[in-house]
Amino acid sequence: MRWRQVGVLWLVAALLGAHYLLVDQRRPTVHPAERPVRRRLLAELAREAVVGVRLERRGAVVALRRYGDTWSVEQPVGGQVPAGLIEAFVEALTAVEEIERVPVRDGRDAALGLGESALHVYVTEAEGRELELTVGGSNAAGTAVYARLGQGEQTVLIGRNLEYYAQLILQEVKRSAEPPDGGPVA
Repeated sequence: MRWRQVGVLWLVAALLGAHYLLVDQRRPTVHPAERPVRRRLLAELAREAVVGVRLERRGAVVALRRYGDTWSVEQPVGGQVPAGLIEAFVEALTAVEEIERVPVRDGRDAALGLGESALHVYVTEAEGRELELTVGGSNAAGTAVYARLGQGEQTVLIGRNLEYYAQLILQEVKRSAEPPDGGPVA
């Protein structure tokens, strides 16, 4: 390497250092306490209070029930889901946050995936109260999904975790219900 090249590299390093000290250091930093707080969609729902979950999508139904600390698949009979997957789903369900409220005009349910192809999640609490959450399609960026609590008209964007775990549960139950030889289910 020639001395001229070394000199140019030192000059570039000095300019980058000066830019960092004069410009980047002066930008305000956002502290965690200053970030906007996202509202939990199911704020009144505690993970420990969930005793039942029913997932429905396109005719497929999976009903899960908690007895003490153990989860079991009640529907379809013989279906199996790893307990850790159910726990991850319930954790995601109780922690789901609103990313953004979406104004919806009449008749746009299908465009948001909230029509026939939507995932319906029914949650039963220990006191017997049942909540319904409809989870639809993803936003244009593919980073979130549309959801609606109950029969309300307010649609929100939520993270994809809940839909992801629900899809894994539906796939796991379908796989466990198939006979090992690939024949029809009795």
